[in-house]
Amino acid sequence: MKTIILGAKGIPSLPSNPDIDTSLAWIINSLKGAGIDDIQIVSGKSNRDIANLYRDINVIKNENWKVTGPLESLLLCEELILDSDVMISYADVVYSQEVVSDFLKNVGNSSISIISDDNWINRYKRSQDSIRKAEKIWLDESGKIQKVTRGDTLVKSHQSEYTGICYIKKDFCSELVNISKHLISKNKTIGGSDYPLGFRDLFNEIL
Repeated sequence: MKTIILGAKGIPSLPSNPDIDTSLAWIINSLKGAGIDDIQIVSGKSNRDIANLYRDINVIKNENWKVTGPLESLLLCEELILDSDVMISYADVVYSQEVVSDFLKNVGNSSISIISDDNWINRYKRSQDSIRKAEKIWLDESGKIQKVTRGDTLVKSHQSEYTGICYIKKDFCSELVNISKHLISKNKTIGGSDYPLGFRDLFNEIL
């Protein structure tokens, strides 16, 4: 299994830890703590700094980071994606090694597994802008995903938030790449053009 971290600004407030000062450092620490060493980072503006800081990690630069989104960054790792199962993580989230370990233990037979947060609205103080930007997972009564949205501030009890972590089985990776390319070529966004193509679009296309 390979892990790809899609670079982002990071988050302004981190859990207390004197040895970790960025969300990227927190993620890498959690991944390695869970026994994951095959890590790649897709970075943009801070590529040189990240490459110098993490010399044991493969760092890939998205030269067009100003005008592209997560799917374009992900496709820079196309060969890696097609080679094995892959776990993908945003860089602007934080999670513990226990979250990673539990997630991997519970990955079933589905082509794609994700982590979503049912308590997202209370996880920390959310501004209206933060709620609007959240990638909301809409579930039916059985817990099956119906759609993924952004841009709305209406909070429903059957919503959860996509945490930015997913696991893709190798036998679906080729389809994942093809869908991502299709979305990029068609510039197909859902919910308006305020957001770059991302996992909201990818999950909705798969659904």
